[in-house]
Amino acid sequence: MKLMKISLLVFFVCITLLIATTPVSADAGIPIPITEQQRDAIIEQINGAPITTEQYLAIVWPEIYKKMDSTDKTKLSTIYKVWNMTEGERTAESLLITSTHDGPIRAAERNVLIDVLDGLDITYGEFMQIVWPELYATMPDDMRQSMMTTPRPKSASAIKEKQLIPRSIIISANANLPVQNGRFMTYGASSTVSGNTPDYHYVEVYLKNEVDTTVDSTGYGKWLIDYESNPSQMMTVSAQNTIMDLSTNWYRTRAESQARIGVDTTYSTPVYSQWMKYTAV
Repeated sequence: MKLMKISLLVFFVCITLLIATTPVSADAGIPIPITEQQRDAIIEQINGAPITTEQYLAIVWPEIYKKMDSTDKTKLSTIYKVWNMTEGERTAESLLITSTHDGPIRAAERNVLIDVLDGLDITYGEFMQIVWPELYATMPDDMRQSMMTTPRPKSASAIKEKQLIPRSIIISANANLPVQNGRFMTYGASSTVSGNTPDYHYVEVYLKNEVDTTVDSTGYGKWLIDYESNPSQMMTVSAQNTIMDLSTNWYRTRAESQARIGVDTTYSTPVYSQWMKYTAV
């Protein structure tokens, strides 16, 4: 009860701060997207506070929060915001993050956020900041700025249309069929680039159940600086994870990827594997 009172107090204090620092549209009363400086100030004020992920989005990302429906807000109201960023597995600049690195609490929050944000009209930068802040933090400023102005398409056809623009590279993702081995399930994906060698190559992969809920996720981004002695390794990137004791259900893998040369970033079309039935042991 005491924790709940503290949480609510922090929430109302932050809402007051948000109202004081966020300009409001005169015609609709909808907050204009807050600036990065305002967002950073708000995060600094509430960092570490025991608030739910729903409260976090309402305070820090009000323009995105307003696009969510009540069902998604309810999902986020049941989990608490995890403030610590996952260390992951680093090789100089490259970074791999799986649910094993996350731990169960952070992994659960990340998976719910993936489902809630998937399909919303937001940018790649917004999605990465909220879902994969660790990977976003490894990117240079010009790449972040580019991602913040690049809409994250709500459908595979929208991404395919974007790919009609001539690019210096061609990218495609491949979702591997999940495999059961006793109590364990292994899933993964890969991405391939043809053309010039990218500076950055990233793939994210989600394990989905038959109602399209994300039950696990993995992301891996690698930089050319780590492979300067063998740049051909930048042409492919793969990520996989193994989890255990799932419920009996049908599962499939979803994958999408991106690669960058200079300020030119190319995105793949999201792809799915075939379904595989996991039987609880």
